[in-house]
Amino acid sequence: MIGRPGALSLVKARLAAFREDERASLSIETVVIFPLLLWVYLAMFVFFDAFRSQSLSDKAAYTIADLISREDHFVTNTYLDTVYSIHGALARSHERTQMRISMVRYQESQDRYRRVWSRNRGGMGNLNNAMLRTSEYRDRLPVVPNGEKFVLVETATAWRAPFNLDWLMSWISSGPHEGAEEIEFRTFTVTRPRTDATQVCFKKNNGDVLC
Repeated sequence: MIGRPGALSLVKARLAAFREDERASLSIETVVIFPLLLWVYLAMFVFFDAFRSQSLSDKAAYTIADLISREDHFVTNTYLDTVYSIHGALARSHERTQMRISMVRYQESQDRYRRVWSRNRGGMGNLNNAMLRTSEYRDRLPVVPNGEKFVLVETATAWRAPFNLDWLMSWISSGPHEGAEEIEFRTFTVTRPRTDATQVCFKKNNGDVLC
């Protein structure tokens, strides 16, 4: 008399049959794989769009810094309004942009940087001497001879992701951001005037000149 196979043998037989079975269901595989493929595609789109926007923001800041450094006439409020519009067009941002342009001089006797003039657009606020004494600026400004002047251009460009991928947004972000879907790309560009530094002066609306 031959007895029935044990439970262990039955399980092994079923597993072996499952391993050798090459049948498949396209609908089931689609349901499993399609959400993953869609998520990967969206993540790639967000990733590359973020770095494209950051690259445009950097190039826009370099262009503005080079433009100011070549200026041999007075910089005025009207001039800065135009430059701000140019920056927004170059950055290609549909969100808010901010810009601050400052002329800074190094004073060797007191080993400190001094603001000559500073103006902003977009609500960034003007640069002041107290800010120049902080490590945030001291560690990033160049070493220059006594009395040397240079142009400092700072910009901030907001970028809003088309899709909300929190973990990816946190990894991309290199600065403060207001929410899971918005990142602020900041630039810090220093350039020496191409001509005599005393020529890059700001002329107020009342006619006063800051050099």
